[in-house]
Amino acid sequence: MSKIHILSDELISQIAAGEIIERPASIIKELIENSIDANSNRIDLFIQDSGRTKIVIEDNGNGMSPEDLSLAIKRHATSKLNDNNLMGITTYGFRGEALPSIASVSKLKIESNGFEISVDFAQENDIIQSNFTNGTKITVSNLFDKLPARLKFLRSDNIELTHCISVIENFALTHPLIEFYARDNKKILCSFNTNSLEDRISTVIGSDLFSRAIHILEENDIMKLEGYLFHPMDSKYLQTSQKIFINNRAVKDKIVSAAVKNAYKDIIPAGRFALCVLFININPFYLDVNVSPTKSEIRFRDTNYIQKFISDAIKKNLNKFDRISLTIDNSKLGFKKDGTYIKQYNFDYTTLKQNNNKMQLHDINYDSCNHNINAMVQQTLDKHNIINDEQQEKIDKIEVSNIKNIIEKIDNDLKNINNINTTVNDEFFGEPIGQFANTYIICKTNNELVIIDQHAVHEKIKMENIKSSLSKDSKQYVIDSIKLELNNKQIFIANNIINKLNDLGFNVNINKKILIINAIPNILKDVNIERFFYDILEGEYNINEMNIDDCLRMKIATSACHNSIRAGRILSINEMKETINEMKKTFSIHQCNHNRPSFIKITLQQLNNIFKRS
Repeated sequence: MSKIHILSDELISQIAAGEIIERPASIIKELIENSIDANSNRIDLFIQDSGRTKIVIEDNGNGMSPEDLSLAIKRHATSKLNDNNLMGITTYGFRGEALPSIASVSKLKIESNGFEISVDFAQENDIIQSNFTNGTKITVSNLFDKLPARLKFLRSDNIELTHCISVIENFALTHPLIEFYARDNKKILCSFNTNSLEDRISTVIGSDLFSRAIHILEENDIMKLEGYLFHPMDSKYLQTSQKIFINNRAVKDKIVSAAVKNAYKDIIPAGRFALCVLFININPFYLDVNVSPTKSEIRFRDTNYIQKFISDAIKKNLNKFDRISLTIDNSKLGFKKDGTYIKQYNFDYTTLKQNNNKMQLHDINYDSCNHNINAMVQQTLDKHNIINDEQQEKIDKIEVSNIKNIIEKIDNDLKNINNINTTVNDEFFGEPIGQFANTYIICKTNNELVIIDQHAVHEKIKMENIKSSLSKDSKQYVIDSIKLELNNKQIFIANNIINKLNDLGFNVNINKKILIINAIPNILKDVNIERFFYDILEGEYNINEMNIDDCLRMKIATSACHNSIRAGRILSINEMKETINEMKKTFSIHQCNHNRPSFIKITLQQLNNIFKRS
């Protein structure tokens, strides 16, 4: 008997659905694409329980005949692919898999031009008459009810709903002449009347950010790049802030993203992503949209040419930002631009001043304390008779791999430090003897050298202190309320974390689509509050059901840590001792905030091994 058998049609459809239908937003994307291909100029959506219970989409497009209804739910049946030409696709749909895939994991009902067909988890029913006569109405309900394994992988209602809104907004940007309306059980989620592309970008991204954007238009015989580049100061921590459309498809493309990153690389900090809305139109012959079932990825014929064109086009326009002025109004925080305190407001200025003075101590240039670390280390090594003239020739021949293996062993040993008490033995770090490259503090114990990354440990100390000090009572009120305009996704995130923010020293409330900030934690007085809030409202981690408090504390602490001792700072011996004393009281000091080692220890025996001493 043969071991190989043909899968059932039902299982084949469910496998296909697994490739296409990841979440409710996937269904909305597929159905809107069909409505656009049907020449609709108005699309209405109803989303119940973030799409789990029901999704209804109505359009005023061409509609379907009873014969079309019957074929539409069959796999690989399409009206959009002619002459078997996969290299000349100009419509959204062409695979003929969307509707049958949806029908295999839900209850699907299609009404069009007075007729209706329904499919219950791949079980097809007869065509009957319907009262819906203008365009097409599709109802999807009970998503994944018969596939509990798929259902449990859906995220919270807020996260799923933000994905749905994002899909609608993308289509609103690519088709400004089509009206879009979406609502859920309680309210209108978003609406886009027929208007200009600029109005829609302003609505989706925010009018304040858009006011600093510049228009870009570059084209040649093969492709056209048009859209808006946003100010480098408005860069984001997440790449999802980039909206890239190729032939009106929202795509995730590494080639285009890399081109944007390369163009902005000299004017935005590492780890941040430039905000942009880019529309790329290219001859279909030069790309393949048939790479993934969801059509969210594409492949270019000549990636180097495409990447260079986009990068050069963006660089050519970046100088326009020189004419855009960005200023931070310190008076909002109760300080004049020269740093003078405005006394009529009841801030805890004494504490602030003490903290500020303490931080300023680290900015003093201790010229007299610039210890020659090379000489000091040499003296220490000479004292232990580690190096002599006869061995110098051997030292020069030490293989780098040997040293690397030893350092890796040291690094592995450091992982055990997690288990030590928060109060470290006084002899653990030893006594400082100087700096190397104004970056590393060098200490010695009886039989060890300790090398400390001064910036890494100071940043970790500050962050842990900040995280533990955040509370409702640690706040300062601003003179004029800071008001931020939020888009639909940011509103959902803000509503979910507003109580946590207020517990951590903010005074924040929301009025419609405006976030109003009346007070901030004392430690954020020198932080760009607008950028801080837009950053924390960008990522899904902020609306995760778990660790919201930890995520916010980490973000606040990170924003407040910019005054840490930096690499390149000359430190006095007393400053080094102060840093070491703080290290002894800080939990998990062995690694920095970025999970890199903050110090290493090299024992005398390890040095002997390096220099091949017995």
